[in-house]
Amino acid sequence: MKALAEDLTERMNVNLMNVRKDRTKDRKPKVYDIENFSVSYAYSQIYHRDADITFDMRKKHMGGLGYNFANNPKNVQPFSRQRGCPKARPAADQGFQLLLPAPVLLLPHRYEQGV
Repeated sequence: MKALAEDLTERMNVNLMNVRKDRTKDRKPKVYDIENFSVSYAYSQIYHRDADITFDMRKKHMGGLGYNFANNPKNVQPFSRQRGCPKARPAADQGFQLLLPAPVLLLPHRYEQGV
Protein backbone atom coordinates (compact mmCIF):
# COMPACT_ATOMS: atom_id res chain seq x y z
CA MET A 1 0.00 0.00 0.00
CA LYS A 2 2.87 2.34 0.82
CA ALA A 3 4.42 1.82 -2.67
CA LEU A 4 1.14 2.87 -4.30
CA ALA A 5 0.89 6.05 -2.27
CA GLU A 6 4.46 7.29 -2.75
CA ASP A 7 5.61 9.47 -5.62
CA LEU A 8 9.01 8.25 -6.90
CA THR A 9 11.27 9.76 -9.57
CA GLU A 10 14.75 8.40 -10.30
CA ARG A 11 17.16 10.00 -12.74
CA MET A 12 20.37 8.68 -14.23
CA ASN A 13 22.66 10.60 -16.59
CA VAL A 14 25.92 9.63 -18.29
CA ASN A 15 27.88 12.16 -20.36
CA LEU A 16 31.06 11.78 -22.38
CA MET A 17 32.04 15.17 -23.79
CA ASN A 18 34.72 15.89 -26.42
CA VAL A 19 36.38 12.49 -26.33
CA ARG A 20 39.34 12.56 -28.71
CA LYS A 21 42.79 11.16 -29.34
CA ASP A 22 45.73 13.37 -28.39
CA ARG A 23 48.65 13.92 -30.72
CA THR A 24 51.57 11.68 -29.78
CA LYS A 25 54.32 12.93 -32.11
CA ASP A 26 55.55 16.42 -32.84
CA ARG A 27 54.70 16.42 -36.50
CA LYS A 28 52.86 18.83 -38.73
CA PRO A 29 49.05 18.43 -38.39
CA LYS A 30 47.23 17.20 -41.48
CA VAL A 31 43.62 17.79 -42.50
CA TYR A 32 42.81 14.06 -42.40
CA ASP A 33 44.34 13.22 -38.97
CA ILE A 34 42.14 11.34 -36.48
CA GLU A 35 43.25 13.83 -33.80
CA ASN A 36 41.08 16.50 -35.46
CA PHE A 37 37.84 14.67 -34.61
CA SER A 38 36.00 14.62 -31.28
CA VAL A 39 32.93 12.65 -30.18
CA SER A 40 30.31 13.48 -27.55
CA TYR A 41 27.62 11.18 -26.13
CA ALA A 42 24.88 11.69 -23.54
CA TYR A 43 22.45 9.17 -22.05
CA SER A 44 19.54 10.11 -19.79
CA GLN A 45 17.03 7.83 -18.09
CA ILE A 46 14.05 8.93 -15.99
CA TYR A 47 11.90 6.47 -14.07
CA HIS A 48 8.65 7.71 -12.50
CA ARG A 49 5.78 6.13 -10.62
CA ASP A 50 2.97 7.44 -8.43
CA ALA A 51 -0.60 6.57 -7.47
CA ASP A 52 -1.87 7.05 -11.04
CA ILE A 53 1.15 5.82 -13.01
CA THR A 54 2.61 2.43 -12.18
CA PHE A 55 5.58 2.55 -14.59
CA ASP A 56 7.00 5.35 -16.74
CA MET A 57 10.52 4.96 -18.15
CA ARG A 58 12.00 7.57 -20.51
CA LYS A 59 15.36 7.01 -22.18
CA LYS A 60 17.18 9.58 -24.26
CA HIS A 61 20.36 9.14 -26.31
CA MET A 62 22.22 12.09 -27.82
CA GLY A 63 25.48 12.14 -29.74
CA GLY A 64 27.67 14.52 -31.63
CA LEU A 65 30.72 14.60 -33.85
CA GLY A 66 33.09 17.54 -34.06
CA TYR A 67 35.94 18.45 -36.38
CA ASN A 68 38.58 21.04 -35.52
CA PHE A 69 41.67 21.79 -37.62
CA ALA A 70 44.19 24.50 -36.77
CA ASN A 71 46.67 25.33 -39.49
CA ASN A 72 49.77 27.53 -39.48
CA PRO A 73 49.59 29.11 -42.94
CA LYS A 74 52.42 31.18 -44.34
CA ASN A 75 52.02 34.93 -43.93
CA VAL A 76 52.47 36.88 -47.15
CA GLN A 77 53.20 40.62 -47.10
CA PRO A 78 52.50 41.72 -50.68
CA PHE A 79 53.76 45.31 -50.25
CA SER A 80 56.91 44.60 -48.24
CA ARG A 81 59.27 45.17 -51.21
CA GLN A 82 57.71 48.53 -52.13
CA ARG A 83 59.59 50.57 -49.54
CA GLY A 84 62.26 51.74 -51.98
CA CYS A 85 59.79 53.36 -54.40
CA PRO A 86 60.36 57.01 -55.27
CA LYS A 87 57.91 59.30 -53.52
CA ALA A 88 56.24 61.44 -56.16
CA ARG A 89 53.04 62.15 -54.21
CA PRO A 90 53.56 62.39 -50.42
CA ALA A 91 49.81 62.37 -49.61
CA ALA A 92 49.25 59.11 -51.49
CA ASP A 93 52.36 57.54 -49.95
CA GLN A 94 51.04 58.09 -46.43
CA GLY A 95 47.99 55.97 -47.26
CA PHE A 96 50.23 53.37 -48.87
CA GLN A 97 52.38 53.18 -45.72
CA LEU A 98 49.33 51.87 -43.78
CA LEU A 99 49.21 48.79 -46.06
CA LEU A 100 52.89 47.85 -45.68
CA PRO A 101 52.76 45.91 -42.39
CA ALA A 102 49.45 44.15 -43.19
CA PRO A 103 49.99 40.37 -43.63
CA VAL A 104 47.69 38.32 -45.87
CA LEU A 105 46.86 34.67 -45.14
CA LEU A 106 46.32 32.54 -48.25
CA LEU A 107 44.61 29.72 -46.30
CA PRO A 108 42.25 29.85 -43.30
CA HIS A 109 43.97 29.71 -39.92
CA ARG A 110 41.29 27.60 -38.20
CA TYR A 111 38.33 25.48 -39.31
CA GLU A 112 35.66 24.01 -37.00
CA GLN A 113 32.55 21.99 -37.76
CA GLY A 114 30.06 20.36 -35.43
CA VAL A 115 27.19 17.98 -36.03
